[in-house]
Amino acid sequence: MILAIYGAGGTGKAICDEVLRAEKERHTYEEVVFVDDVCGEKECYGLRVFTFEEVKETFQTDEIEFLIAMGDPAIKEKIFQNVEAAGYGFAVWIHPKADVSPSAKIGAGTYIDNCYIDNNVVLGRNVIVYPQAIIGHDTQIKDHCIVSVRTFMGGHCILEDQVYYGPCAAARDGIHIGKGAVIGVNAALYKDVPEYHTAIGNPARNMARAKDKVF
Repeated sequence: MILAIYGAGGTGKAICDEVLRAEKERHTYEEVVFVDDVCGEKECYGLRVFTFEEVKETFQTDEIEFLIAMGDPAIKEKIFQNVEAAGYGFAVWIHPKADVSPSAKIGAGTYIDNCYIDNNVVLGRNVIVYPQAIIGHDTQIKDHCIVSVRTFMGGHCILEDQVYYGPCAAARDGIHIGKGAVIGVNAALYKDVPEYHTAIGNPARNMARAKDKVF
C-alpha cells in the first residue's frame, strides 16, 4: 500500500515528518508520496509528487490511501469528498507515542499526533489532532476538524464539522462548538460557540464570521 499525503505545504510536510520517522520502525507503506494540484513540482521533500488527476491515471483504488493535509477545514472537506467520490480510501494514522484510550472511536482519514485522548472519545473522518492536545472523556469531534497543538478540551465537549480549534485553546466540560467555528490562539471557552463564529480571548467572546472565510 502507498500512502498519499494530499497537500505538500506546511501541514503536509509536518505530517510527512512524523510518518517517515514512524516508518523507520513500522514499515507499513511501500512508499509515501505527496498529492498536490498547485505546487507544480514532481518532487518535494525527496518524495514523488502527483496531481490528483495523475493519481487516478497511475494508481488503482486498492493501491493507495490518503491523508488530507490542509490547514483549512472547509478545503479539507472538499478534497476528502473528491477523493472519496473517485473511489479511493483513507488511512488512519496514530503516532507511536500517542496515548489513545482503547475505547476511542476514530474515523477514516484521521491523523493523530503525539497527544492524549481519553475514554469514549469519538473522532470523525478527516480530523487532524496535533501534538500535546488533551481531549477529555466522552468528547465528540466530528468530521474535517483541526485540533491544534497544546490544546485542552474537558469531558463531554462537542465539535461540529469543520471546526478549527486553535493553538493553546482550552474548553471547560460540556462545551458545544458549532459547525465552521474558529477558536483563536489561547482562547478560554466557558460558553458554547455558535456555528461560523470566531471565539477569542479569556474568557472567550464570540464574533460572527463569513461562512466562506479561508484562514
